[in-house]
Amino acid sequence: MIDYSDTPFLETSKTAPFVNRLNWRCEINLTRNLDAIQGKRILDLACHDGRFSYACVKLGASSVTGVEGRPELVESAKANVPEATFICADLFDYLQQVEPGTFDTILCMGFFYHTIRQTELLTILKALKPQNVIIDTAVYKDGRMLRWARRLNATAKKVRRRRVPETNTFMSYWFEDPNNEAMTIENHGIAAVPTQSLLETLMRLHGFSFKELPWQVPDWEHLEDYLDRRRVSYILS
Repeated sequence: MIDYSDTPFLETSKTAPFVNRLNWRCEINLTRNLDAIQGKRILDLACHDGRFSYACVKLGASSVTGVEGRPELVESAKANVPEATFICADLFDYLQQVEPGTFDTILCMGFFYHTIRQTELLTILKALKPQNVIIDTAVYKDGRMLRWARRLNATAKKVRRRRVPETNTFMSYWFEDPNNEAMTIENHGIAAVPTQSLLETLMRLHGFSFKELPWQVPDWEHLEDYLDRRRVSYILS
């Protein structure tokens, strides 16, 4: 329903400005969850240049508020989507000021793996009492981790200790360049990418029910991270 072909988002950011990628991220996360968008009050976290705020406006949201920490991206978002409200602020500082029930649906379309504060974020989101949260995030995949977990299982069976879960709940930490618009804004530059099993464990522990959104598309150009499941999407309630 949303086509980014003739939109300014192809020019206002260097971060994955690919039509096929933008179209399908919108389709899978937003258009196919129209009940969570149409007529709803939307909060778009780390909204970048307003690319998904734009989609929410087009899909009939009653109001859209975007929060972004980089001033130049906020200016682009304001020009790209004048129908929405954009705020330049630290995401966590802003969320601490929001009254519970202010927003019906909260979008987290990429921020989740550009921070080390995932648990704090989920705690805050739960306290805000939205009807839905949509998370689109990279997840860490490393076959060596799974093989290590299986070796632990084998050892545990031999010594009659409690079995190690077959699902590998790990987090990968690495450095990102804060000067890169696609990376963390934190000066320390440290970010953490959860495995999918850890992501689901955290959502469950914070009291969310959730459903993974199926990624089945006819054209995987610029969507390879979804194809090999290095990136996943969920809707939480």
